[in-house]
Amino acid sequence: NDKQITYDCHLLGNDSANYLLEGCPQVIGGISEPIVTDEILKNIVQEVHKQEPQKKYDGTTKGQFTLDISEQFASTAVEVIELVVHGEYESKAVGSRTFTVTSWEVKDDKAKMKEVPVSLVVSGKIEPKPIKLVWTAKTKEYDGNEAAAVHGIPNGIVADDIVSFLGEGSFANKHVGTDKTVSISNILASGKDAGNYSYPSNG
Repeated sequence: NDKQITYDCHLLGNDSANYLLEGCPQVIGGISEPIVTDEILKNIVQEVHKQEPQKKYDGTTKGQFTLDISEQFASTAVEVIELVVHGEYESKAVGSRTFTVTSWEVKDDKAKMKEVPVSLVVSGKIEPKPIKLVWTAKTKEYDGNEAAAVHGIPNGIVADDIVSFLGEGSFANKHVGTDKTVSISNILASGKDAGNYSYPSNG
């Protein structure tokens, strides 16, 4: 509201040369949000139903996605209007999950949305969270083979998740020495939350 309008002005008419215009008067106006009609709301709901929200596993059921709804409004000159949709996955675990929309709002307040229709549910997916592993190898006495006892420490596990990692370690050769390179293979995760993470099979 109360936005100043800048414009050019001049006199017109057969007798305009007989007059002097003493500046342009100040004009104040307002810009209102686009009106979300029932028809527009219906179209937006149809577009939401077409979405398949995805996220990386984060240990929660909460999620959101953004939808460009600019074309739902009559003006072709309108700037981008994005709808931010919040919701809950049926489970926090990795896999295909239904996603129930709980709230939405237009980004940057470019339009005012009506309440979310009851039972607006779409199909979504939670993908495994990629993590990095830091490996340590125990020093051992010479025993004639390259086998190494290794322990994998994950970086990026969600708090309170139970996951551990095992792998088969192998020294570069069987000979005595220090600062020896150890290769890791057959990495496996265990624990009740292991399926929520992705990790390399070798290290």
